[in-house]
Amino acid sequence: LADGGSLSPLFSFPWVTTTTAHLRIDWLHCADQGVTAVFLGGLFHWVLSQRAWGPNEEARCAALWREIQMFYDRERIADRLHNLTVTMIKPKKGSIELTGSGAQIRSLVPFGKLLVDSWVEPLGPETFAARSSMRHLSRCYEFLRADMPPQQDSLLDNALAFHAGMLVLHGLWLECKAMATEAKKFHMFLELCKEQGRPSSSWNYREESFGGSVAHQAHRRGGFS
Repeated sequence: LADGGSLSPLFSFPWVTTTTAHLRIDWLHCADQGVTAVFLGGLFHWVLSQRAWGPNEEARCAALWREIQMFYDRERIADRLHNLTVTMIKPKKGSIELTGSGAQIRSLVPFGKLLVDSWVEPLGPETFAARSSMRHLSRCYEFLRADMPPQQDSLLDNALAFHAGMLVLHGLWLECKAMATEAKKFHMFLELCKEQGRPSSSWNYREESFGGSVAHQAHRRGGFS
């Protein structure tokens, strides 16, 4: 109000205030299109820097994409990236962050864990922190399952451990300003994991996933059907 703005119409509804349980942090925008996209972008960017994956970034990106495609087929993943390019990981402008829809980013979390689990000891400080962060982030995603009993303390503990690893990685192999530009999302992610209940019970996926499915079915390249 001091800046000349106006209150959201949501607050015109009876009993809706900033202190009620009606307003919840959304996992889709906070995690999948927030901290998870930043972390996976940093993780994949690290792969692009490893000579063992190929002679240049394009070749390494192609090798990574082949690994992802095999993961998709093996696990029968529905929400897939259509392709993977260097600029989808490291844009020409802006911070390193994986490009994709929320569902596409979310489906790559298990792949990220498989990737770090394949690393051979001994590990340097960056790769050790990256593996630890990926494992804790993957654990956070397990709490979204309907058959997972709510264990809020454990969810928050894993979120804090993930964030601690990100603090170590910042300035090492992320090589970007993601921690600064995404600081609010990291803080919101911790607040989300601190809330009581299961995050998947109040996210936007139900309607957005349905809309995405309809859009996929209705898509055509052209011509008469």
